[in-house]
Amino acid sequence: LPFKGDSSTATALLHVTRQPPNPRSINPQLADEVSEVLLKGLAKDPANRNISCSDFTQTLVRTMEEGQHRQYRELIAESRSLLENGLISEARARLDMARKLLLERPELQDSISELEAASETAENYEQMLVDWQTAQQEARNVLEVFPDYPDSEGIFVFMGLRKAGWSLPAPSEMILQTGLGLLLGLPLLGLIITLTFRWITR
Repeated sequence: LPFKGDSSTATALLHVTRQPPNPRSINPQLADEVSEVLLKGLAKDPANRNISCSDFTQTLVRTMEEGQHRQYRELIAESRSLLENGLISEARARLDMARKLLLERPELQDSISELEAASETAENYEQMLVDWQTAQQEARNVLEVFPDYPDSEGIFVFMGLRKAGWSLPAPSEMILQTGLGLLLGLPLLGLIITLTFRWITR
């Protein structure tokens, strides 16, 4: 009820003399345009109200649907902006709010799927970063206790915790590198010798 007095007479007097409160003061989740429709239906002067109850109902339903569409678009835009700035938890909160609107408007489901996938990917990346930092710290702990701990997989080097040592390549790799060197080097050497001989004998 918009008014509540100490008695029926006091309540009736409030109805006559006082404007009803903004519905948003009672339910902040209402859109501004919905509040305007409700206040029009409560106007003191009948000429300022809807022409009929059905007109009021249709206007209210249409306005609520338009308000939900607008609110949904705003939430999606805010979520996308937050994701682009790496604010994943805030973006997820906006997506959760948008998902609640989908309970009443299932036709909007497709437009949220892309953002939910992006949000999940961002969360996975953040978790991967946490796991990487944890692994680095554990590797540091190992090296503090065993500085020369064998690193057959090169993990310490990959993490930047140990310098890469020089080692001979595998025999097959050495053969391949030697062959490439001869293949590329001999023609160049022949060209240098030819040019040198011509310069001497000119």
